[in-house]
Amino acid sequence: MTMFRIADKRQFWSGFFFFCIGVGALVKLPGYLGTAASMGPGYFPMLLGICLVIFGAGSMFFGVRSTEKIELGPVPFLPLIMILAGIVAFSFLLRPVGLVVALFFLVGLSCYHLVRTHPFRVLLTYLFLLALTWFVFIYVIQLPIELIRQ
Repeated sequence: MTMFRIADKRQFWSGFFFFCIGVGALVKLPGYLGTAASMGPGYFPMLLGICLVIFGAGSMFFGVRSTEKIELGPVPFLPLIMILAGIVAFSFLLRPVGLVVALFFLVGLSCYHLVRTHPFRVLLTYLFLLALTWFVFIYVIQLPIELIRQ
């Protein structure tokens, strides 16, 4: 006799993933919060962790309460690997070559399938993200990120 039946497995397991990430973030944060007078670097991640826990718990709840039975399909490993490769390439390339090249690799690897079929859309995405990251991180926040490393 089972306590509950998972009807929508996609929604339940995605909610479980978000819930676990949120709990993991909240477990690691207590030393970084600081005080109310002197906020530490953990305040924003704490709020993000709380939102992930709430979102994940809600998704798991609706996955159990769903009236429609939806099974999990096959996991698309190639897109997951390419997106992770793009993130890793960005993190390793940002300091040595600059934002322009690192972001090019991030977008190119993450959109590997669209590069062949819709290269103009990928180029527009790249240019938009480059302008946005320049504006937010270099112009507004004034982080010491070089556009092109010389």
